[in-house]
Amino acid sequence: MNKVENPVVARSQLGPPELLAAVRRLARTGGVPETSSLRGLLPTGTSKRWYEPLFAEEGLDAWLLWWSCGGDIDLHDHGGASGAIYVLDGSLVETSGTPRSHRLRVRTIQAGGSIAFGPDHVHDIVNSGAVPAVSLHVYGPRLEAMTYYRIDERSGRLLRDRSEPVDTLT
Repeated sequence: MNKVENPVVARSQLGPPELLAAVRRLARTGGVPETSSLRGLLPTGTSKRWYEPLFAEEGLDAWLLWWSCGGDIDLHDHGGASGAIYVLDGSLVETSGTPRSHRLRVRTIQAGGSIAFGPDHVHDIVNSGAVPAVSLHVYGPRLEAMTYYRIDERSGRLLRDRSEPVDTLT
């Protein structure tokens, strides 16, 4: 896929409202393929999710993610980055909280819907639908690592499990 240009002018630290505006603008005007052709781009044999970086600049990056039916990702944060997600096709279910949460929140994001979150946001995402889903993600600062969590059975709190670097654009 061809890399797209960053639709955001300001390069300073962007918060959730600015990232939400950026992901919506990118979904409308950023050179993302028509949603009718996106499902066909999911590689065969993909069991969970597949992603394509769209652009990476100082302080900001964007990714396109394909989610197979039942595709998911474990509870994780974004290494101190804030973010925004726009669902282009299908629907996704997000379970979220913070490391201090005693309860997690569940919400469904339908095609055309979007969410934004701050740096302390921990979530998992699953495509529980009958068709593949496609989502657009924008992070600020750039996504460099993700920390994965597990739920403590006694307290119900989120516990850090491991951190992993993210393959980023150079």
